[in-house]
Amino acid sequence: MPLPRYHKLSPERKEQIINAALEEFANHHYQDASINRIIERSGVSKGTMYYYFADKADVYSELIKNFIVASIESWQFDTSVQTSEQFWEEWRTLYRSAFKYYVDNPEQHKLNSHFTRLIASGVAPEEARKQIRKIRAYCL
Repeated sequence: MPLPRYHKLSPERKEQIINAALEEFANHHYQDASINRIIERSGVSKGTMYYYFADKADVYSELIKNFIVASIESWQFDTSVQTSEQFWEEWRTLYRSAFKYYVDNPEQHKLNSHFTRLIASGVAPEEARKQIRKIRAYCL
């Protein structure tokens, strides 16, 4: 989790940091990702980064949280369906919107692939595992 003062940042500054983190984690597995490269890409100083995040796991968890929120918002699955026909039509709509989201956001697709492998390996940071539990709760 980012430190509370992170939430006081302007949306533009948050986006700058998150986009740098997205590029880093999409192109490198979690273990190989570098907080220093994120700092360099985001244009913030090392002190500033650690003012908002305690460590790489915090940055990663915030990135995953943002990814999950954006994904769920893009899916637009209607959970109030009443019949099996409506359910399967909603499922097709969900699949198409998820596919479109990944086509439109290839870095997010790479991040998702890395994230899925990280969770399966059992070495994901605790905050990332919490995000997975939230997804499961949403889907159930």
